[in-house]
Amino acid sequence: MFVNSDNIGVNENSFLNCDIAIYIDGRNNNAGSNYINNCKEGIFVSGTGNLLNLNKIYNIMGNAFTIKGSNNTICLNRIDGSYRGVYINSEFNTIENNVIKNFKYHRIEINRYGLNNVFNNNISSNGVGTGIRIVSSWNDIENNKVSGVKYGISVNGHKNLLQNNTLKSNYYGISAKGSNNVFSKNTISGKNGISVNGKYNTIAFNKIKVTGLGIYLKGNNSGINGGSYFTTITAKKGVHVIGHKNVLQNLKVKSKIYGMHILGNKNTLFANTLTKNKKIGIQVIGHINKIKQNKINRNGDHGLKLVGNNNSITKNNLQMNKHHQIKILGVKNKISKNKFRTILNKAINTVYSKNSFNKNR
Repeated sequence: MFVNSDNIGVNENSFLNCDIAIYIDGRNNNAGSNYINNCKEGIFVSGTGNLLNLNKIYNIMGNAFTIKGSNNTICLNRIDGSYRGVYINSEFNTIENNVIKNFKYHRIEINRYGLNNVFNNNISSNGVGTGIRIVSSWNDIENNKVSGVKYGISVNGHKNLLQNNTLKSNYYGISAKGSNNVFSKNTISGKNGISVNGKYNTIAFNKIKVTGLGIYLKGNNSGINGGSYFTTITAKKGVHVIGHKNVLQNLKVKSKIYGMHILGNKNTLFANTLTKNKKIGIQVIGHINKIKQNKINRNGDHGLKLVGNNNSITKNNLQMNKHHQIKILGVKNKISKNKFRTILNKAINTVYSKNSFNKNR
């Protein structure tokens, strides 16, 4: 059915074994409560301000929805067994409260254009593809539930907001490339948690319980923040950071290998809790890093291992780690006001002598 007028209703129809079930090239139309099965394409929209709701769409060879116009709303639809669920190639669209199941590719994809909203969708599959794929900027992705996919949400763009999503995936809950993105208050389970490659990104207040790597960050000037209630990360490997001038604070990490592994310069680790990691609590390789007010206790190797020069280790609480509380390979590091509750020469092991120690106890 082809609609090239405005304010038309296409409602309660059945479309079987067709090429394109509904094509809308107009404004303020409503395609609702239709049944579409075994077509090449479901609903194609090149117009603006249209409402696409309450449709049941099954077994589509291509896209259940293709949206190439702006300000359209896709809501309350049920989509099952197609190649791709919703494909957006335009801006200012809203995709909300849809149930999307059993797709071969991406369930929701936003390509090139930004400023779209993806809210409250329930997405599930049989272990392949990506739940939500974003290849643009300035999108808002909130309160979605995604399970049974390879990637929960994939992002390649800038200034996107991913918030309050619940993700269970076979590879990564969130995989992102770009700058100035915010990943906040997401709950992630499955294999790996969050992977971010870029600068000026914010990873905050997420709950992560996975069997692989909790958080991987590659880039500069980004933050991983747990807030006043701490972000909890339970994983085989806790947090791995490669880059400079990043801030990690208020994180609570428990892992089977290391709590934190930091490679870079001028990073800040503040007020984190690393307890009962099976190997090293924190390992830092780099220069001019600040490690302050962390609790590093009862880990299965060194509490803190530092390889580098001109670093500052201040006001940390390090107790009952299996080997040394602090092991240092480097010079001109400042170690001050840390609490060990053991003999200092047993608490601290240094390979080189040109480091300063002040008021540790």
